This record gives sequence, C-alpha cells and structure tokens, in this order.
Amino acid sequence: MKNTKNILFSLILILLCAFLGYNLWKNSRSSSGEQSAKGADNDFSNTPVDTLYGYKGCERAGMYTFPSGERQFVYQNYNIRVGKPLQDSIRGEKITVTPIVGGVAWDVVLPNDSYFGGFYREHMLVNVGADPAIREVLFVDVKDKLASYQSFVVDTPSVISGKFWFYAPIEESEVREIPDCPKKSEWEQKGLKTAYAQLCLYDFSNGSVTRKSEYKCYGKK
Repeated sequence: MKNTKNILFSLILILLCAFLGYNLWKNSRSSSGEQSAKGADNDFSNTPVDTLYGYKGCERAGMYTFPSGERQFVYQNYNIRVGKPLQDSIRGEKITVTPIVGGVAWDVVLPNDSYFGGFYREHMLVNVGADPAIREVLFVDVKDKLASYQSFVVDTPSVISGKFWFYAPIEESEVREIPDCPKKSEWEQKGLKTAYAQLCLYDFSNGSVTRKSEYKCYGKK
C-alpha cells in the first residue's frame, strides 16, 4: 500500500513539473516573438513576401517590412529600400539602392513627390506626382546611377517584351489620325477637355524611345 502511495505521489510530481516547464517554455517563446516584432530595422527575422510590385510586367521581388514602416525589395542584383524622407518638408519617398555585389548604398536623388514604382532590368521606375491624372514616370538606370528618361503618362502603362509601353500626351496638331472618342460628350458635360496621347515604347536595353502611329483620347481638366 505504501509503495502505491509513493508511486502516485511521484506521478503527480512529474506531471506538475512537466506543466510548469511547458508554461515557462511557452512564455519564453511569446516574449521572444514580441521582441522580434519590435526589433531593430535591420532585423531580418520577419518573413519576406514574394511580390510583383509596380507596373504589370515588372520583376518579382522578395519584400521585407520593418517596424518603422520602411520596405526593402530584394531583386537578383540589387536591394531597394523605400522609406520616409529625412526632412518633413520633402514629400514622397526616400529610395536607397544597394548592389548585391559590392554593397555600397546609393541614396537616389529624386524630384519632390517621388514614389517607387517597380524595377526591371537594372532600371528603377519612379512615379513623380501623387495625382494619377498628371503622373510622370522617371526611369533611373541604377547601374550607371543616372536618370535616363522622364515622361508624363496617360492611363496605366505596362512592361511587355523588354519595353515599357505607355501613352504620352501630345498636342492635337501633332496627331496624324484623330482616334475615335466615344466619351467626348461625357467629358464635356463634366467640364473636361478632350486631349490626345501617343503610344510610346521605352527600350530597357538601351534607353531609346520609339513613338508609334497609334493614338488615343482622354479627358483632361
């Protein structure tokens, strides 16, 4: 009988120790997770999100987010970090490019009100202006560290077969063949003017721009 009581007491003691040990382990894991979530900006313990950021056809990247709100996009040859400007008077985003090989960071000098718009073949796309109706796209050659081209765009451009397809505003006098404008009367009722745009192709391989004989109309303030 005495042995039976000893056995029961031992079992209860073992179960109690196991319970206390489990709770200590659980609390330790929880505390560690909170510290990771609140860690420094260079803490890469968060899981990268595979994303196709920017215009349709841009390259896919791994994206990290930081407690400060900054994001880092990891491409094949470059890391691109996007955050708030250091000065409150500057609108837009601060963009830093770091080559995978070499690792020397480069703070890109950009116009005011600039926003990261994607990456393709060593060219970064930057949207200049917060209003989509008067948006500009700036092409930055990150290899040579220079802006290669900038243009106003109409509607939503995309990357197709190594080229950036977009419509650029053009004067009516330069339009060779006036396109159909089924919404012209609707625009006029809203106080908008009918404007025209020409199809253009930016070649990422050499920075050249080709203008096509294809036009469209759009409503303009």
